[in-house]
Amino acid sequence: MFPYIDIGPIHLGTFGLLLWLAAVAATVVLHKNFVRNGVGADALNVVAFVVIAGVLGAKAWHELQNPADLYAAFRQIIAPGWHRPFAVAMDFLHWFQAGFAWFGGMLAGIAMLMWQGRLAKPDGLSGGRLRCGCWIWRLLRRRLDMAWGGLGV
Repeated sequence: MFPYIDIGPIHLGTFGLLLWLAAVAATVVLHKNFVRNGVGADALNVVAFVVIAGVLGAKAWHELQNPADLYAAFRQIIAPGWHRPFAVAMDFLHWFQAGFAWFGGMLAGIAMLMWQGRLAKPDGLSGGRLRCGCWIWRLLRRRLDMAWGGLGV
């Protein structure tokens, strides 16, 4: 595992780099899928909100596993005092640098997708009920039919 990549004077963290690459790939694939299915949504906004929610959810889950350590970390962050806001901000960014739980990110990302879908009110939404399962089943069925050569799976 290579946690950092050094390219000359540039010091890149592989987690951030791969997260960025995943977001770019997700945006391209989602945009093409939106165009193919006639969805009038912006793929970049969807992916940006989901990535931000996922990162915040992963950090929140990790920190809420041990509230005593969280309290101690916040006491250390604000130790320089509010008269030195730059030092407080740098300590906060250093604290935010490590410690993520993937399942917190997954739950927050799914929650953000559900919230965005509820606001967008796609064709599957009628009468105040979200019928997303039917839409997903039709899409999955179409993919399976194409994968099996139209054998009617």
